[in-house]
Amino acid sequence: MERYYIHFFIKQIDKKLKIRYNYSNIIEIERMIKMKQYIGCEQDKTENKKIGFTIGKFAPFHKGHEFLIETGLKDMDEFYVVIYDTPQFNIDMNTKVEWMTKKFPNVKILKAFDSPKQYGLDEQSVNIQMEYLSEIIKDIPVNYFYSSEEYGKCVAEYLNIENVVVDKERINYPISAGMIRNNLEKYKKFLDISICNDLID
Repeated sequence: MERYYIHFFIKQIDKKLKIRYNYSNIIEIERMIKMKQYIGCEQDKTENKKIGFTIGKFAPFHKGHEFLIETGLKDMDEFYVVIYDTPQFNIDMNTKVEWMTKKFPNVKILKAFDSPKQYGLDEQSVNIQMEYLSEIIKDIPVNYFYSSEEYGKCVAEYLNIENVVVDKERINYPISAGMIRNNLEKYKKFLDISICNDLID
């Protein structure tokens, strides 16, 4: 039935433009129709995908971080983590990437170097940080932002995406990277054993 309509369509073109009517015309139009259908399907898939991301220094990468990323991976079709470099803490980027991908092989990593040093929730600081972050994720159609921080709403609002708050009160894992840096022995239970060993070494 579809081919009948294609034949009819070509005949109408032939009448107006006097194009030679042959089988190759049919094949070419069928190819174009299928291509259009394929492109449409791929666009629909992308538009309907749930793509989330989070950001952090992960210095070090602890159980609270793990909980947040695990939540994102369960919820989303794709999940990205933007890792900021932290030369001030003497933990290099490759080490942090290794920690994370060992625990979550399916997570997608984006490296962020030389980030702005101006922090805060005031408009100027947010704009400076978001201009930088927008360049990092510019080719990824993210639609969800995950964090347990107050700045999450600023990121989501700037990008016009959904803000997902995970364990903001740190009930599941009452820990922060700063607490671990200040007292590794006391809080090492919130670290994977291999990460703890890396920090001791």
